[in-house]
Amino acid sequence: MATRGGRLFQVFEDARSIARTLLASGLVPSSLEPMARKFSGAGGYDAAKKTRSRADWTRTNVGPNTEVAAAGSALRARTRDVFRNNPYAARAVNVTARGIVGTGILARAVDDDGKRTNSRLQRQANAAWKAWGKRGVADNEGQHTLDALTWLIVVAWLRDGEIFIRRLWDPTASPPVRVQLLEADMLDEGRTHPAPGGGRIIQGIELDRTGRRAAYWFRESHPGESVLGASSYESVRVAAHDVIHLFLPLRAGQLRGLPFLTPALVTIYDLGKYEGEELIRKRTETLVAAFLTPPAIESAFPALQVDSEGKEIAMVPSAINAAGDMVGDMQPGAVIRLENGADVRFNSPVISGNYDSYKASMLRGIAVAMDMAYPDLSGDLTGVNWTSYRVGSNAHNAHLAGMQWLHLLPVVMDTLWAWCQEAAYLAGLVSRPIVPVAWTPPVRASHDPEKEALANILLERAGYKLHDDIVSEYGNDPAEFLEAKKAEKKAYDEAGITLDTQPHKMAFRGAFASGLEGTALADEVATAKKPPAADGSQASEESA
Repeated sequence: MATRGGRLFQVFEDARSIARTLLASGLVPSSLEPMARKFSGAGGYDAAKKTRSRADWTRTNVGPNTEVAAAGSALRARTRDVFRNNPYAARAVNVTARGIVGTGILARAVDDDGKRTNSRLQRQANAAWKAWGKRGVADNEGQHTLDALTWLIVVAWLRDGEIFIRRLWDPTASPPVRVQLLEADMLDEGRTHPAPGGGRIIQGIELDRTGRRAAYWFRESHPGESVLGASSYESVRVAAHDVIHLFLPLRAGQLRGLPFLTPALVTIYDLGKYEGEELIRKRTETLVAAFLTPPAIESAFPALQVDSEGKEIAMVPSAINAAGDMVGDMQPGAVIRLENGADVRFNSPVISGNYDSYKASMLRGIAVAMDMAYPDLSGDLTGVNWTSYRVGSNAHNAHLAGMQWLHLLPVVMDTLWAWCQEAAYLAGLVSRPIVPVAWTPPVRASHDPEKEALANILLERAGYKLHDDIVSEYGNDPAEFLEAKKAEKKAYDEAGITLDTQPHKMAFRGAFASGLEGTALADEVATAKKPPAADGSQASEESA
């Protein structure tokens, strides 16, 4: 009996689940929806209800890869179009890329504890990376430096949503490895079928039986190229350990990426159309023309030609030819001649005066979608001060830091470093194939250097920030910076020069620190600042 009751309960729960699925798919007629919702137990959320005002709001759940497969190609094409033709789309991508890459990301080899000891291994690894980063060495095309390749990688990542980097072994390079950048279109999206060994291939990405990436299927040539003989529908299998796939997954199990401009793409397109229509309206406003009928033409343009009898006559060109077609166009300052009885009428369009506010509103929406400050997107600094700009940039800076440390550095830069060091080891350039690395991202421009410096001083003095962290934020290697400062201090001390920028001798802006007053160091500094006496010796305190 208990078993029969359990089975009945299971049937009841299955029926409720079916009812919920039908409701979510929008397949329940409106007349039966209240009863079905009550039976399914899914009627507590207003946002899940189907109402007249929300009838077109989707309630169908689609898997992440099905979603990308259906929309990815169209989104890439439209994003590339606005990137080529819309200045704000191009600026959104370029400003974000500059914040992530800047002029390059600094790499320094470290030991297994993360310390820079300037050991022989570290010097070898740094030298190999520097040589590999020169123009045409790492780049398979022989055109770019590694920093320039990094810039291209990030721009493609933002614009297309993903980029592939392939490793190619080349004994002529030093280290003997190169990289090839492959756009998202190079992946054979048509390959979606089971794979040998119990795995499967989804949109050109081969997964093993555990769901781990095993390989990628790339086309031999770009499907969009129109060069004669370049098109090929064949694809080749490349092992996953020779490929870096950079994308930002938004759902668990998502295999491919979407353009970063996707949430703002409709707004960007509509803004471009709006500005084009506004330009047409402005042009129409300038179409001021004069219309002349034959009597007026005779007085305005007398005796323009001579007829067969030697009489002077005025030519009267008509806006309508013998076939009845219009032949005149309105242009600024044009004089259009009309036949007798012709009539010209114009509509009176209502001129909107909210162009600036509407455009600013749309640009703010685009900036929000790109997680960036409005002034950075629009270039409009009206009413911006240091505080408002700093607060507005905090979210953008956090967004850039996340993209650096969560995606670009561990996925791309760490792998490129590993490829370089492995190849250098095989070529005998380093003594170990695996060398740890520390990264220093680019410096972000300060909105107000003085306030930034004072803020860093307060944070360091209060113990909330390390001096090495401040040095790294300005793009310097802390260990190298310390050695450079030591050498600089020694050189100035040996030359007997005291600057306001030497905190061990001077307080801010040339004043003695209170802690130095009455000490031997204060006397030494004071003596160094006295003018020399007439005989060349140091002047006395009184004469000074």
